[in-house]
Amino acid sequence: MEIVFAGICCFVDAKAPKTGKTVIIPNSTRGGLKDAMPIPPHSAFIHAKRQDVEMTNWLPRLTAGDDDLVFLLEGDAITFNPVPGGGSIDIKNLPHVRDAVADFPICEAADEIRPPFRDEPDGFYVNGLVDLSATASVSTSSNGNGAIFATLRMSEPEVTITATPFNGGAARSLKITNPSASVFICNVSMTDYLMGRGADDNNHKYLVCEIFKPRSVASAGTPRKKDKGAMMLAELSDIDSPVDEDTPPLLQVTPGKAMQDYLVTFAVGCSDSQWP
Repeated sequence: MEIVFAGICCFVDAKAPKTGKTVIIPNSTRGGLKDAMPIPPHSAFIHAKRQDVEMTNWLPRLTAGDDDLVFLLEGDAITFNPVPGGGSIDIKNLPHVRDAVADFPICEAADEIRPPFRDEPDGFYVNGLVDLSATASVSTSSNGNGAIFATLRMSEPEVTITATPFNGGAARSLKITNPSASVFICNVSMTDYLMGRGADDNNHKYLVCEIFKPRSVASAGTPRKKDKGAMMLAELSDIDSPVDEDTPPLLQVTPGKAMQDYLVTFAVGCSDSQWP
C-alpha cells in the first residue's frame, strides 16, 4: 500500500522529543500572487478509489467519475493505524527549508513556517499535519515535469487513516482495505488535478514562499492574530467551495482513470519539490 503526498506541502523535522519528519499541509485555499499574477486556490484532500475504502463519520466532498472519492482536509491532524515503520525517510531529492549543516533557511519565511504551523497548528493556516517516525518508509519520485512527490509505503493488509480536527471536533476515518491501493494526500488546484490540466506557465508553476507565510506576523511575545483583511483572497471555484456533504457533486473525469495518471500533469510549482 502506498500513501502519496503531492502538491503544496513541506517536510520539516518533527518537534522534539519526536524523531522523523512532520508533513505540513498549509491552508492555501485563498490562493496567492506571483509577480502580480494570481495563484489559484488550492484544496487539501485525500483521494482514494471507492472500492478501496470504508468510511467512518467521513463522507466524500466530491466524487470524480464513478470510482474516485475526495475527502477534504480542513485543519486536521492525520494519523495512521498501524503506525508506519519498517524503513526510513529518504527525501534527499527534495530541497530543504533549512539546511541541516549550516542552519540557513532557503528563504526568510522558513522560521515563520516551522514553529506556528507545526507546533501550534490552526486551521486558518494549516489544513493538515502528519507526523512520520524516523522508521517510516518514505521515498520520492518525479513525474517528468520536475514535480517531486513523496510516497509512504506500508505493508499491512489494512490501514486506517484518521483525521482529528485541531479544534477538538469529531474524528473522521477511512479504512484502506486493499493492500495494493494507492491513496493520495494532496494540496492542489482541485479541478486542474482531477481533470488532468497542467498549470499555467505564467503563475501557478512558480510558487513562492509567500503562499506559506502567515499573513499577519506577530512580534515576539505577541499572540498571532488572524488578520483576514491582510490576506490575498482568490475566488474559489464551485468545486472548491463548501457543499452539502450529503450530496457530493460529481465531476466527470476519464472513466477508470488509474491513480498514477493523476500525477502526470503536476508542474514544478505544484509539488512539494519546493518545500521538503
